[in-house]
Amino acid sequence: MDIKIFSRNIEKPLLWGYAGLWVTIYLCSRFFLVMYSDRGMFQFWPWLAILIAPFSLYAALRTVYAERVKVYGAIGYFFIYTLLGIFATGYMIVNGDILANAAFSSSHIKDATLVDVQKVFHRKTGFDHTDVRVKVDGRVFTMEARPYAFFYLKGRKQVKFNIGRSGLGNDYVTSIEVSVGDQLKARWIHFKDMIYRMRWFFGVIVAVVGGAILFGKYIPEKRLQKRKPVAFWKIMALIMGILMGLGLLFYAGLWIWVWLR
Repeated sequence: MDIKIFSRNIEKPLLWGYAGLWVTIYLCSRFFLVMYSDRGMFQFWPWLAILIAPFSLYAALRTVYAERVKVYGAIGYFFIYTLLGIFATGYMIVNGDILANAAFSSSHIKDATLVDVQKVFHRKTGFDHTDVRVKVDGRVFTMEARPYAFFYLKGRKQVKFNIGRSGLGNDYVTSIEVSVGDQLKARWIHFKDMIYRMRWFFGVIVAVVGGAILFGKYIPEKRLQKRKPVAFWKIMALIMGILMGLGLLFYAGLWIWVWLR
């Protein structure tokens, strides 16, 4: 068996499987977890680096060969792929462990005191998430919630959680005693807040898309050369675009619900 042919034949299935698993865990975390802690990710980094290194090296050499760049460029690609692999795989381990325990282990409804609720901003992504510091059974700890959670938790002193603990020692909440109406209102407030904060970014996108449409309409098309296969990252960008479109449709429906109410 030709190892070179075999390796190329399994590249796409492995890559699609890895990406599909990451997206599945990400979406399940977004839909089924109200908040959670992510302690323990860093303890896996040395082992993940060792595990991922061969795959990163192979991917780096393949990239150098495909892009026809200098061989020493593989060093940069190797570090980039290794870091991406560590973060992505670490995310899947921690969140996969939480989801598995949420699905198959018992959780308990408990009274929780909200000690503090804070917005967390990142320089490039803006309002990234909400840090919720709670006291449950005499234990004080912090969990991470979605950004819009800030708007329905701020000002509350006591709530009921359906809370559990994962095998890696992370706390997670699968449901909270807050009405659906209050949560939808919080989503709407967060959406308006996000639009205001990112108004320049959206303006640039509209300008770029408008320019591309005008360019395609008024500039004569050149003869197309032989069509190349669509790159994997372009397909992933298309998928992310579709997901963003579905998200915008959700918020459009949410706006109609708030307006009619």
